[in-house]
Amino acid sequence: MSKNLERKTWEEFRKSGLFMFVNLVLQAFGWSLVVEVENYKELGENAPVKDVYPCRSRFRGFSDADQTEMHERIAAYLGEAGPNFKEEIKD
Repeated sequence: MSKNLERKTWEEFRKSGLFMFVNLVLQAFGWSLVVEVENYKELGENAPVKDVYPCRSRFRGFSDADQTEMHERIAAYLGEAGPNFKEEIKD
C-alpha cells in the first residue's frame, strides 16, 4: 500500500457519517452501498461487517432525524481530522 494511503475499516467509515453521505449522493442515481453486519440487534454499530456491495435501489434519501445525525457525525469527524487536512495535502 502506498505511503499516501491509510487503510480504514468500514466501521470507522460508517461512524464518521461519511458512509451515509456517500449513499445520499448515490441514491439520487438509484444506487446504494449496502453493509451487511453480524448480529446488529445485539451489537448495534459495533457489529462486525460481513460484506459491502453496491446495489440498485428505489430508496431515495433519509429521514430528517437520520440526516441530522449524519451532519453531527461529519462535523465531529471534521473537528478531529480537519486540522490535519492542510498538512496532508502538502505530501
